[in-house]
Amino acid sequence: MDAICRCFCPRGNSADRALLDSRSGSSIPPAATAREMLVPERCFYMNFKLLNIAEAFPKITRAQIRTSGKHDAVVSLAGKASHVLASHPKFGRKFSNVLADKLTGLMPHMLEEKGIHFKLSKVHCGEAGFIVLRAEVVDVDLVKLLKTAKGTDFAAKVSPLVGMARWFGDID
Repeated sequence: MDAICRCFCPRGNSADRALLDSRSGSSIPPAATAREMLVPERCFYMNFKLLNIAEAFPKITRAQIRTSGKHDAVVSLAGKASHVLASHPKFGRKFSNVLADKLTGLMPHMLEEKGIHFKLSKVHCGEAGFIVLRAEVVDVDLVKLLKTAKGTDFAAKVSPLVGMARWFGDID
């Protein structure tokens, strides 16, 4: 039977192997799946790709220096220097690391004000401005979320339904 499987399924495709086993009358037990593989994911991943670091960084630098009250010649010089700096590959990694750190610091607090509590961590930062963040939702305050999204009147009308749903099933 192994010779037939290797001949028809050289890569070991389990579906094809099971079909051949069922036709030949062989009774090989299916492989067991680990329990942790069957548990659904509680997190999601956010991918960001910074396409124009070499264009964005000089604009950010010029805006910061202009708002500090510096002369136009200094603003122009800083813009040119930041453009040269941003064109280096190592700068893309540094810029994306700084941006990822700021996102992981700001986003949980901003969404906590709206009623969503979650953990955010940096997974990957590439040289070309590719950022991957991992977010895990810990808790959602549905009434607070409705207040910020639809207003206090709507949240007050819906809050008895939310309380009843919590009483019937453990949503929290």
